[in-house]
Amino acid sequence: MASQCRSTEGHGNEAVGFFRGRRFDGRLVGGVVLQEEHASHETEKSSLQQTVLQYEERLRTAEMNNYALSMHLRQAASTSGSLGRNPDVC
Repeated sequence: MASQCRSTEGHGNEAVGFFRGRRFDGRLVGGVVLQEEHASHETEKSSLQQTVLQYEERLRTAEMNNYALSMHLRQAASTSGSLGRNPDVC
């Protein structure tokens, strides 16, 4: 009877060890998945930051062009006013 209890206990310990190992494997796999997701998010974040920088540069260029055009328009309006003619008509 005592040997049967030890045998059963041994099988029980093997089963517990087996499931603990599986749980450890699951944690390890979960950790790898989290690392891959983190790397993917970092790559996406970097890409989005680069896109934002490109749009900021395009916005600065558009603002400078807008300012230059407004200065040309102001100059043309003041020049045509003093000459008494329409700058759109040749």
